[in-house]
Amino acid sequence: MMLSPQGVLSWKSHNLVGHHPFEIQLTDGIDSVQWAASIYVNTPPIITSEPVVSVTEGERYEYPLFAMDENTISPNDSLIENTIIFSMAQGPDGMKIENNILVWETDDNPIGEYTAAILASDGVQDTIQIFPVFIIPVHPDINLNENKTNFIEKITNQAI
Repeated sequence: MMLSPQGVLSWKSHNLVGHHPFEIQLTDGIDSVQWAASIYVNTPPIITSEPVVSVTEGERYEYPLFAMDENTISPNDSLIENTIIFSMAQGPDGMKIENNILVWETDDNPIGEYTAAILASDGVQDTIQIFPVFIIPVHPDINLNENKTNFIEKITNQAI
């Protein structure tokens, strides 16, 4: 860390996440002042869970949410663990997060494709995950392992 004669503080983090305390002492040869502070180096959280992309019509949709963050200490207090908070950025009516599980009662929704987006926040940065959720009919003739284009065509044709 360096402080230039012009008062510019520069520092290279070398990807060291977390709090980095430092002190600066300024003097004019007669008096001096000492100042203590901390720089916080953050990395955004990473959503590690894979979305559940289909639910049978009338069934409850559930997608457990998991994320990790290299920062283990809170950006606001170096004595507290970092916490990742999940929230909805986009989704159909009724979709919500309960205890880090994305849930949706699909009873009153038509068969088809819906878009969901969740945010994971570490208090400094957010990460977003956007994915489709298909409500599929209760028909044994639909194969969930077929490619997406054929699947959407069958869903669309049956919904008409």
